[in-house]
Amino acid sequence: MIGRGALGLLYGDLIARSLGPDAVEYVMDGARFERHQGEALAINGVPCRVKTIPSQDASPTDLVILATKATGLAGTLVVAEDLVGPRTRVVPLLNGTTSEERVAARFGWKNTVISVAQGMDATFIEGELTYAHPGEVRFGAASGTAQETVSDVADFYARVGMRETRPEDAAERVSLSAHSPDREELRGPVGSICRARLMRYDTVHSRRTEHMWT
Repeated sequence: MIGRGALGLLYGDLIARSLGPDAVEYVMDGARFERHQGEALAINGVPCRVKTIPSQDASPTDLVILATKATGLAGTLVVAEDLVGPRTRVVPLLNGTTSEERVAARFGWKNTVISVAQGMDATFIEGELTYAHPGEVRFGAASGTAQETVSDVADFYARVGMRETRPEDAAERVSLSAHSPDREELRGPVGSICRARLMRYDTVHSRRTEHMWT
């Protein structure tokens, strides 16, 4: 997770608590990793269990959530290059009105959804994240997004327990469009890249397999 800001830590915590700490990793570029290595982080008073790795040690994964500031998007995309494969689903949760276009220009619309996180009350001060309400993720498809991408992302949110909303109203869909220049309400909070290696768990034996979708 690049930056490990409030949003990234919040969602990383939700994933770790639902699927286990090995199901998600924070990924940083090498220089940032060296600066932040060894930092002690806590979430609601509990030490963060999710490990952080440098991008050079990362490999393509099932899902990448991008939640940095738009001003840091160029560096975010460089790190994401190590994480995105042919079937990687990409979820941008960035502020700014052209972020999704820039993400899709690099990785394509087929596996990219339009989304924004809102309603959370997370506060991150001096290595301590506190929150009571995780908020929700509003997301939908651009014209080039594959339906299976939307279904996979929705399934992931359900398994993790993330509250999500998919607008059914046509006007709301337009407001979620990456091509709408005036979607101020979609400017998301600061966060980080969340690399989630999704596992499928057998309900009886808690056996996990390497990939969520095939």
